[in-house]
Amino acid sequence: RRGPAQWFEDAELVGLGKELEMTAVACALETVSAVPEGIYAAINASPRTILSGELQRTLAAFEAGNLGATLVIEVTEHQEVADYPALVAALEALRPFARIAIDDVGSGYAGLRHLTDLKPDILKMDMVITRDIDTDPARRAITAAMVQFSREIGCRLVAEGVETEAELAMLRSLGVDYGQGYLFARPLPVVAAQQHLLSFSIA
Repeated sequence: RRGPAQWFEDAELVGLGKELEMTAVACALETVSAVPEGIYAAINASPRTILSGELQRTLAAFEAGNLGATLVIEVTEHQEVADYPALVAALEALRPFARIAIDDVGSGYAGLRHLTDLKPDILKMDMVITRDIDTDPARRAITAAMVQFSREIGCRLVAEGVETEAELAMLRSLGVDYGQGYLFARPLPVVAAQQHLLSFSIA
């Protein structure tokens, strides 16, 4: 009955944040084979977990085929990064297995240095910017700048938290590549998500 964020916050408080993250990674990897062709699975990982090397070892052990086409590692923004060169090197070691995304751009620690140093393949715009974008000129201006930035560096832009048709129409008009949110689907169990994605991709 509690959202994932609360479980991960509690794990951090008792010193088990990385362990819970890696358990979630292991569970997610078990479902990768259920992802329909042309659609990717995203796995969240904190800078600390990425820097530990454990994620790379897990992906290397799991790798049996071309994971890179179906897997995206989303770098979360809940921790400040003290050593960017080390994080950049750790992310480079992950690229044979996955594309790299920066999660929640526009909130937390996902600031300008994340965008300039980490060379992401995907930017995920925080729902704080998406929400009410159809009526808020400031949010539209920020999004237009992010669209231009993503095109300049050659990455895709995903708007998180899309909940209304009006928000979707505005995001499309601004040139945002993709959307994510309750407008498209609620969270689903793996099999139900697979069936939904297959019907959606065919349509």
